[in-house]
Amino acid sequence: MVIDVRTRWNSTILMLERAIRKKSALKKFCQKHPKFVALYPTTSEWKQIEYVIKILHPFYIYTKLLSSTRGPTIHQAWAVYNRLFEHLERVQRQLRNKAKPWKQSIAAAIDKAIEKLGQYYGRTTGSRGLLYNLGNILNP
Repeated sequence: MVIDVRTRWNSTILMLERAIRKKSALKKFCQKHPKFVALYPTTSEWKQIEYVIKILHPFYIYTKLLSSTRGPTIHQAWAVYNRLFEHLERVQRQLRNKAKPWKQSIAAAIDKAIEKLGQYYGRTTGSRGLLYNLGNILNP
């Protein structure tokens, strides 16, 4: 199994995707070892896992993309930020009037994610954002 690690980018999505891929093996294991049956996700929890994967997927893609580039990437920061904001805001609109508690919980987490992304985005303005500005100007 892949374990979620706070300090490792993308560990959450990798862990959840692996759980989805190993769903039948996990079920067989839990059936063979009854003391673990309570740990096996319910149908609703599997839906939640799939939903969280969809939310995290763009973050995973952009991290992989920027991590695999050998050249400078600072000029891409604004585009990445904007796409991530658009993605989170789209998910937020979809969840706005949902009644299920787990969807409301994810909506609250999306609010926090937008807030945190906004803090990072705020570092691209003013004197602290000079490097971002220069990176965009000097981008061939």
